[in-house]
Amino acid sequence: MSCDPELVQEAARLHMMLLHPKYREAERVDQAILEEYLEPQGESEVAYRVIVEKTRGLGVRHMVPDVGELAAQVLREKGVKVGR
Repeated sequence: MSCDPELVQEAARLHMMLLHPKYREAERVDQAILEEYLEPQGESEVAYRVIVEKTRGLGVRHMVPDVGELAAQVLREKGVKVGR
């Protein structure tokens, strides 16, 4: 049985990301935005400002720009349009 090298590389990248505290915080921000903002209103678009506000609101103060960017990237991967 052989493994696809690209699949293995993607799994390794995802594993490393999940171990990183900034990525875990970004996932927490994304989940909050999805549950509190996008799903109830039936929206598929969010302003970057909302991401930053939610990041600060969840107490992620020391790495807001990094977590905000990661959160925006993850939301885009989930099909959400992120406006600037």
